[in-house]
Amino acid sequence: PALSTALLDKAKLFVHVFGGQDAEFSLYEDDGVTDDYLHSKFQVTRLKWDEKQKRLETTSFGRGYSGAPTNREIQVIYR
Repeated sequence: PALSTALLDKAKLFVHVFGGQDAEFSLYEDDGVTDDYLHSKFQVTRLKWDEKQKRLETTSFGRGYSGAPTNREIQVIYR
């Protein structure tokens, strides 16, 4: 575990899925330091799990933020 999210590699996202049913949630991100989020500098990634297909769909929106990854590897860990 990291002591701060600032130390994490933002280009990688590990999603732990505890199967059994469809699910969805939103991941909110900003720079974690400034109040730029008040000026719409943030990103929201919507994650939607399809249990039948064992598939994760993602969509992102927002203006981004300083230090946001331009590409991201998402690794699904199914439990």
